Amino acid sequence: MRLRLSYKTMIGVSLFALNAALQPAAAQTLPEALALTYETNPQLKAQRAQLRSTDQLRAQARAGRRPVIAGSADVTQTGGEFIPPDDFTALDSFDPATVGPLLDVFGAGADAPTTTLGISITQPLFQGFRVQNAIREADARVVAARARMLAAEQGLFTQTVQAYLSVGTARDSVSLSRTSVRLLSEQLEATQIRYDAGQTTRTDIAQSEARLAQGQAQLIQAEATLDAAELMFKRIVGQAPATLNTDMPLPALPATLEEALATANDQNLELIAIKAEADAAKYGVKSAKGALSPTLNATARYGRSYNQFIEGDEAENVSAGVQLTIPFYQGGREYAAIRQARYGETAARHNLEAVRRSVNEQTAAAWQNFLAAEAQYKAAEAAASANALAFKGVKLENEVGQRTTLEVLNAERENLDANLGLLRANQARYLSAYDLRRVMGSLTAESLGLANLYNAEALSDRDASRWIDFGE
Repeated sequence: MRLRLSYKTMIGVSLFALNAALQPAAAQTLPEALALTYETNPQLKAQRAQLRSTDQLRAQARAGRRPVIAGSADVTQTGGEFIPPDDFTALDSFDPATVGPLLDVFGAGADAPTTTLGISITQPLFQGFRVQNAIREADARVVAARARMLAAEQGLFTQTVQAYLSVGTARDSVSLSRTSVRLLSEQLEATQIRYDAGQTTRTDIAQSEARLAQGQAQLIQAEATLDAAELMFKRIVGQAPATLNTDMPLPALPATLEEALATANDQNLELIAIKAEADAAKYGVKSAKGALSPTLNATARYGRSYNQFIEGDEAENVSAGVQLTIPFYQGGREYAAIRQARYGETAARHNLEAVRRSVNEQTAAAWQNFLAAEAQYKAAEAAASANALAFKGVKLENEVGQRTTLEVLNAERENLDANLGLLRANQARYLSAYDLRRVMGSLTAESLGLANLYNAEALSDRDASRWIDFGE
């Protein structure tokens, strides 16, 4: 599973985030909150920068097949004096007045420095397939880095879902707690009236006062929980939550565990990353073996010298050829590098099997967690409905003297607990559903309802350099 983003995609995401930022409500729906997280979260920006860093491995590997052009310049100042032997004047044709200065020049007595300029080109022709394997290894490492970046995105998406649901649940909990405090206050007033009329005892008033104090304490705790949830939302999404639309369907899930396992084995991002690293280790072994192969380079050089022999002279030279290097013995370092690469490949293959088993375990566990959360939600829904009916009945019966004040207070507490339990069960089933999607590797931007902003297509390993770098 390899994705790339087009330039139109980048523009679409930026415009969508800008439009959302200008709206009075920061994130009304879950897809909007996810889009803001995707655009503004600093952790994702760091992961993208790390991916761009890893992507440079491919450019470095490709440089191995390109020519190397180098220039050189040398300026040398020499000095000295030519001193002939004592019997040098015995030569028949020697004239010290004319030959002496010339010999003095050739004896490095010239005042002008010698200048040499040159340029050389070296074109690799054959390097034992090391460059080709290095490029494939770099491609595989870019694929692994890309998968890990997408895994980090999925982790942030999961946190966004959790923050979104936590705010919604906390707000509903505060609302329920406030309603409970209001009902308990009304119950206390009604009990006081009946006490004044001689229909109840002081014990009933004390019980009502105690439950009201407990309700007020619970409301304070619910408000503190809400504050913490909103702070977490702002940290992850980048904006404070406004009115949230919590009336949303569950994400699409596979029908069976077997289908979930098949999807996870194909799309789990950690598994994709490990597979790519195993491929990189395989190409690393081939690249290391290339050190035992001969190398063939084509070379060309042009040079020009000034004042090399006598002041004012010029000389130039041009050379071209091929150079074959056959390694016979290099101290054993290349054999150690090959063994190191082979052990690395073996470790990568074992890691691949370990991750595959872990992914299967996580998928099965996530599947069972979702089934359990769904069952708990249905039970909590039935309990909330039954407790609401029971509380209404007990309250009416109390008004006609068939139920005590304590029974009303207990029914109110059970009704509140049932509604709070329903909120928690609903949050748990959404979180378990999204966690299952994450383990399967399908918690992507496209699957989260942002398909209109993304252009996803499969790429081969060789197309890794075409991935668009976005964000800062």
